[in-house]
Amino acid sequence: MNDLHSLLIATLLDPSPSIADGINSSQDEIALIHRAKNGDAEAFEELVRDNYQFVYKVAFKWCRVKEDAEDIAQDVFIKLAKKITDFQQVSSFKTWVYRITINTAKDLALKNQRMRNKESAFLEQEKERMKHVEQEASLKDKMIALVEALPAKLKDAALLVYGEGLN
Repeated sequence: MNDLHSLLIATLLDPSPSIADGINSSQDEIALIHRAKNGDAEAFEELVRDNYQFVYKVAFKWCRVKEDAEDIAQDVFIKLAKKITDFQQVSSFKTWVYRITINTAKDLALKNQRMRNKESAFLEQEKERMKHVEQEASLKDKMIALVEALPAKLKDAALLVYGEGLN
């Protein structure tokens, strides 16, 4: 898996010409897919190169956030590497990659929504806690004012009993 991740990163960052420039026909794509299914790293690299912009654009149109689109694209190609052997050629390769991209984008959207829900719940709890802290502080201020208003002897006794826990 680590080698796959390194290959994916190197493929995405390497601007050199592709291994098989000019692969446009469906027959050539099918041959490339077949090679990738059989573990040919160069063929997989070519599939990544050929499809990265497509995946990124679909992801960006879905989420409208550059960083999320990049994360989605990376996840798509990791999934693709794991599932390339599952491609049955019932539809075009691009259609299959499109479905993986949309599903990955939906997964990220759900994950982000769950995170927002957790953050919202946390903020609500924190707001409630601060309300209680403020109420306690207000009550404490009122009690201090009342104790301050007592005659000196009662004030000393109240501070010893309630402030220091003595009786």
